[in-house]
Amino acid sequence: MTPTTITVGLVTSLTGPASAAFLGTDAGAQARINLQNAQGGVNGRQIKLVVEDNQSTPQGEATAAQILVQQKHVFGDISWEPLTFAAAKYYNQNGVPVVGDALDGTEWGQQPNTNMFSFIPTDPHYPATTVTGAIFKQIGVTNAGVFCNVNPACIAGAKDNVASIKAAGIKVGYQNFSLPFGPFDFTGDVITLKHLGINGVTLAAETDTDAALASSIRNEGVIVKQLYATGYQASTLATPSGAAAFNGAYFNSDWVPVESHTPVADAWVANLKKYDPSYPGGAPSFGVAGGWIAADLFIKGLEVAGQNPTRQSYISGLQGVSNYTAGGLLPTPRDFSLAQFGKLPAQNCAYYVQAEGTQFVPKGQVCGTVIPNSNQE
Repeated sequence: MTPTTITVGLVTSLTGPASAAFLGTDAGAQARINLQNAQGGVNGRQIKLVVEDNQSTPQGEATAAQILVQQKHVFGDISWEPLTFAAAKYYNQNGVPVVGDALDGTEWGQQPNTNMFSFIPTDPHYPATTVTGAIFKQIGVTNAGVFCNVNPACIAGAKDNVASIKAAGIKVGYQNFSLPFGPFDFTGDVITLKHLGINGVTLAAETDTDAALASSIRNEGVIVKQLYATGYQASTLATPSGAAAFNGAYFNSDWVPVESHTPVADAWVANLKKYDPSYPGGAPSFGVAGGWIAADLFIKGLEVAGQNPTRQSYISGLQGVSNYTAGGLLPTPRDFSLAQFGKLPAQNCAYYVQAEGTQFVPKGQVCGTVIPNSNQE
């Protein structure tokens, strides 16, 4: 850090099996930083972004973190990727603030990792909420199948989905929590779904895994409502095969759907068009959206860290933020003070949309309450 600049690192999966899901993370983060720098930076300092590739491996994650801290001398780390857990201990031991997602594991916001801040409204270590069950009830699901890959956070989230679905009075008739990263042949699973009378499925995985499940359901002619945790991005429906496979499917969104055309959504699209030359319009990719919001959270931390921020003042400042919404993009305000006191958010909300041909149609916002002790099952 200098009187006029501050450097932040970003680790993501630029190569390897997880890279397809996080494509554009660096571009999204850079776009948000470009906007901030155009407005004068933070406290007179321009923000510089340095990116490292974890190569979709835990060892690559650990190496990237050490390069950023020891060689690139970054102030903190922006994370939007599936492997942060592999560097969490290193970041904590060196007092490095980390902002971004809790997609990778349950270490976020937990002792001793109070240097880690996730904008995902409900971190994986919290009990489930009634959101998924409420969506399933709205769309008429009575017997559900729940899928996820072997990522620890994915498994935690899938167990939360099971609890949420059961709390809505809906049967969970099938579970598969062992999917590998990337495309997967779901033919056997889909035939089993048909045999068991499953009429609704939810999957938390990468977008190419989503496509594999949707394609298998279509190919086998199984009538089942589909709800995906990822995949809300324009590229999902950009090809005839994608539009056909996902037609009628539902998608969760942790940020406001751009098709809602609220002032916040329209301003976001305008800024992406201005500051990300690769942005084609429409729903931003999972990587671009996550990178943008994670960078926004890093900027928020700088704003509350003081005129001459230290890593500790940054961490302490963010711990005092109780109403973070990424400028209105998030459906649930994030209270970073809760983890310090072992408290839970009062509710969790999510947007969801439906694919209709080549378009996403917003279906509204669903809020849910905590299901006590669900994370202890």
